[in-house]
Amino acid sequence: MTAKIMPWGNSQGLRIPKVILDMAKIGENAEVELVPQEHEIVIKLSATKPQTLEDVLSAWVGEYSVGDELKEWEHMPATGKELM
Repeated sequence: MTAKIMPWGNSQGLRIPKVILDMAKIGENAEVELVPQEHEIVIKLSATKPQTLEDVLSAWVGEYSVGDELKEWEHMPATGKELM
């Protein structure tokens, strides 16, 4: 399968067919690493994996409590679907 490198703003762009991405098990919006080699470019999934919510929360070192700053919500008028 061939593809064409085309102008894209100040860069060059390449459309990768979905079938190729599926075969490589690379999903939409995946972060990839571009490895230039002589007369070729290797595209690899980035070594940094996306963080899960559990990863983010386990790394949290601060404190959080629901305090007076949220009590203002009690006095706001209801709008939208919460009226149901």
